[in-house]
Amino acid sequence: SLNQASKELAWQTLKEKKEGNETLKVKIQGANKGGLLVEIFGIPGFLPVSQLSFEHYPRVENGDSSKILKELQKFVGQEMEVKIFDVSPKEEKLILSERIKETEKIKDILKKYKVGDIVEGEITAILDFGAFLKFDKENLEGLIHISELDWQIIEDPAQVVKVGQKLKAQIVKISGDKISL
Repeated sequence: SLNQASKELAWQTLKEKKEGNETLKVKIQGANKGGLLVEIFGIPGFLPVSQLSFEHYPRVENGDSSKILKELQKFVGQEMEVKIFDVSPKEEKLILSERIKETEKIKDILKKYKVGDIVEGEITAILDFGAFLKFDKENLEGLIHISELDWQIIEDPAQVVKVGQKLKAQIVKISGDKISL
């Protein structure tokens, strides 16, 4: 049928866009506790929370799923630039990533840093497992794990750092686009 043929063509186009590493603009149509819902060429797609950019990632205390959902709902109706993370017509699965774009850019910027370098930045978020420090004019963000915040054992990172606090940190590991401080 015509409907089936257009669906097959849509899947083929999506596969080509993934192979070509193309960036797509999508309009967010919905949200659930796991991520954002979109539609491309009539095919439903999913943008998992884990594939959101650092800028859009919902930083919610204690990972409260109802608060995460509330944060994600703010994106409904907005447009985002994404790349195709996984496409499988057989399983009717279309997974998108906003982070892939960022990852490629970050990996390139990270070439100028090495383990042991001291960076200066600002604490942007505090979670129960550590704190995020934004540094570099390109707004790189690294995680200072709770075990790296102080010489003594601490229960809560907020005992040691505050959001907005400026400080120096040492790079202890660079893995792909992840920076450990």
